[in-house]
Amino acid sequence: MQNYYEILGVSSKADSTEIEVAYQDIIQKQKSESLLESTTIVQQAYETLMDEEKRRIYDETQLQKVNTKPSTPSRSPIANALILGGLALTGIFLGQLIAMFLVLVLFGFDMGRFQNIIQNLPNTSETRLTMLFLNAAASLIGFTGVSILFLRVFDKKTLSHLNTDSNITIFLFLQTLIITIVVMPFNALLIEWNLQMDLPDFLAFFENWAKQSEDELKLLTEIMTDFANPIELLIGILAIAVIPAIGEELLFRGMIQRKLSFMINPHIAIWLVAILFSAIHLQFYGFLPRMLLGILFGYLYWWSGNIWIPIFAHFVNNAFTVLIVYFSNISSISGEIEEQSVPLTFSLFSLGLTLILLYIFYRGQQKSIHA
Repeated sequence: MQNYYEILGVSSKADSTEIEVAYQDIIQKQKSESLLESTTIVQQAYETLMDEEKRRIYDETQLQKVNTKPSTPSRSPIANALILGGLALTGIFLGQLIAMFLVLVLFGFDMGRFQNIIQNLPNTSETRLTMLFLNAAASLIGFTGVSILFLRVFDKKTLSHLNTDSNITIFLFLQTLIITIVVMPFNALLIEWNLQMDLPDFLAFFENWAKQSEDELKLLTEIMTDFANPIELLIGILAIAVIPAIGEELLFRGMIQRKLSFMINPHIAIWLVAILFSAIHLQFYGFLPRMLLGILFGYLYWWSGNIWIPIFAHFVNNAFTVLIVYFSNISSISGEIEEQSVPLTFSLFSLGLTLILLYIFYRGQQKSIHA
């Protein structure tokens, strides 16, 4: 594999201006010496290094192969996937164990009291705080901790490695905020459609299991979000919005999607990871809306080149939902909200506007790359 930097005579740290100047010099020299037969590889090197996404992929794959010694072969993608998946499952399990131990110590529970909370889910503050604590610990250790561990131990990288563009602005966060909120009505329509799905008779066993799981999750969610005061609300936002947003985006977008994008088409990688992201929650009647969010977060990460953008979008989605539930509970209109269906025209308008805003986001990022 030829080294594109050597072909153009620039360093691996060269910016677009240096690459452009070097390319023009080579082209002029080749024309004057009638060496047009070697122009193709120069053109290929130029186009790759001038495109930020292509350059990132080239740097992380091809150059690594050039510089890798035969005695220390890199792990296969399958091995990476198995290691990452195993660590994630182990991390979630350990997170739950550590959280259970801390709950027993900090809250002064005995094992019998703890089991009563987990099995019967009485609607009390101690149940709410216990479940929020367990949820946060599983995400913090199983997702955030595992992602950082894999980066540092196996990839020998830091979190900054997940960002191909560290130059993010307040305007980019504002765009992300607006897009995440604008897509919510369409996502609400998907939630409604997903809940109304009827499966064929030969899948009756799965359908019964899915409905039972959905009912149990609904009860748990109602208890976890029935905040008694603003302090519980803040704890809820931390446990439901902040920690999961960081952990899940680090793992699914920062680790899995980024690695898949080097091996297959980035669009396919985004959709596959979105499916995995939704499936891992084991909630069939929430599969479609969660997959849509996974796709949205995936494109925001790909186009922005910064993991903090999908993290922020994930946080906005979860926090907004928590706030809506909280204010509907304290104003005694929660039942009315649940019974209301989102009009089809409004949902389609939401989808159309979201696509327009995403296109503006994409074009803005493309301009910043070539600026």
